[in-house]
Amino acid sequence: MFKTLTLERTACEGESPVYKVNISSDGDVDWEGREHVRMDGHHTWTLDEEEVQQLNELIEDFNYMSYQYIQGDRQSDSAHPYCKTSVQNEKGCYREINHYLGDTLQIGRDLEVFEEKVEEIAGTRAYIGNLNPS
Repeated sequence: MFKTLTLERTACEGESPVYKVNISSDGDVDWEGREHVRMDGHHTWTLDEEEVQQLNELIEDFNYMSYQYIQGDRQSDSAHPYCKTSVQNEKGCYREINHYLGDTLQIGRDLEVFEEKVEEIAGTRAYIGNLNPS
């Protein structure tokens, strides 16, 4: 069971959304929209018990606390954004993954799918807007 779950998308050379969302095990969601998002600033809402359980299952099924992310070559640290996730569980164990979205080595999309699923369950899409601006 998670105590806190955080997902943060960082800035890049383009117009990717920049925001941070913190989710607590009681369902409280704290949003901070920074750039290129539909909802700038600080907003809060609450997830229901089923959504919190879905996040717990997602973290467990993905095996987040032991997931091995190997970062490949980077063209430039500013060319693409990072998606940073972190989980602290009820036992106090903490894990953070800094996923470089321009990674040329990443095999498969498993980490990206995990991040997108967190956003879906947490309901952040309405605050983000278009994730892939043209």
